[in-house]
Amino acid sequence: WISKAAARQRAGRAGRVKPGTAWRLYPRRFFEDHMPDYSPAELLRTPLDELVLRILRLNLEASPRAFLREAPEPPTAAAVDAALDELRAIGAIRRDACGGAGTTTTAEEAILLAQAARPDDDDDDD
Repeated sequence: WISKAAARQRAGRAGRVKPGTAWRLYPRRFFEDHMPDYSPAELLRTPLDELVLRILRLNLEASPRAFLREAPEPPTAAAVDAALDELRAIGAIRRDACGGAGTTTTAEEAILLAQAARPDDDDDDD
């Protein structure tokens, strides 16, 4: 389900350019009692493999875990570890990436590997 904030925004679009009405296909009670106020941050709901790879390519002094820990809504350590495991599995990083591991020949190559390993998300085009 969408969040209350997203539902309100969509309703606000109705009638903006020409007369219109927003129709919601759920009861008001469900909206009030069960829908979250806001959607979770993107960092918490999307795979982190590409982001972790980009962080590694920046050659920062901080590890991807430490860097992402500073985000306003940081991902869990398990999510970062899963991204590192995935990057190791597809050969995008050569050794433990916590300390700035080497990556494949080019960043573009590694990003393509990460994208190819992810399942198709074409069905999520709201």
